[in-house]
Amino acid sequence: MAKTRRRRRKQRRARDARPARETEASPTLDQDLREVVAAQRQRPSPFVLDPGAEPDSAPAASAPAFPDPEPAGRPDAPTPTPAVDPADLGSADLLYHAARRAAVQGERDRAIAIYRELLALKPEHTAARHSLALLLETSGRLDDALDEMDRCVDADPDNPRYLTARGALRSQHRRFREAEADFQRALALDPTNVDTHFHLGVLRSRRGLWAEALPCLRRSIELDPGCAAAYLHLGDALNHVDDLQGALQAYQRSAELGPTNARALYGLGVVYDRLNLPDDAALMYRRSRELAGT
Repeated sequence: MAKTRRRRRKQRRARDARPARETEASPTLDQDLREVVAAQRQRPSPFVLDPGAEPDSAPAASAPAFPDPEPAGRPDAPTPTPAVDPADLGSADLLYHAARRAAVQGERDRAIAIYRELLALKPEHTAARHSLALLLETSGRLDDALDEMDRCVDADPDNPRYLTARGALRSQHRRFREAEADFQRALALDPTNVDTHFHLGVLRSRRGLWAEALPCLRRSIELDPGCAAAYLHLGDALNHVDDLQGALQAYQRSAELGPTNARALYGLGVVYDRLNLPDDAALMYRRSRELAGT
């Protein structure tokens, strides 16, 4: 009996010393994720419109459907506002952290599943929905991504980032008029949104409106001089309006900013061909093939 009482007292002391959990963990999350989230929650809650760093952005040589998910460092970036009442934390907060961590680790399907679980709990969490749409887009599920962005815009119709993201997806679906309307509304709300200018330029390039694309791409570069993709698309547009020297400079700058950008080198080859410089063109074509692995 004495041994039993001592054992029970020891168990009670261990239980009393154990810290209470801040939130109820989702059954889908393993222990290591819960530990990481517990550490992250010592900092201010990230329950804001900015979805946080996502790893699955499109290559610099392409036109990614979604704007930069981390614009907060730009001086022209709007101040994020809470998407969910910060006081209403719990398992949704835990799921949001877990989804972000899964995405950063390249576990895209798992991140998608966790975001869906979060949205079943908190349908109004537009930051999570935007991040989910980004992951769906990069996995090739464009229809599903567009559905999610429609819901984002319905919930927050005056958010220029959501309008830009939906416009870019509509552009990929070749719904050009609707995409242009989204971009124009986004610019009316935020005239200095670099992503909107960029995607509007890409849209007009897709439509073959090369001269109309030029001011959009140039404005994008003014706002973000380090964007290799903007210089690449500017080079394409200048080549199509027969400004060969301008195209050459744009492709060269794109290649400098993105040294592994095979498309920029191929563009240089095209311009050198048009300038009757076959040796330079051949060199660029060869380097482009080497980078592309073909």
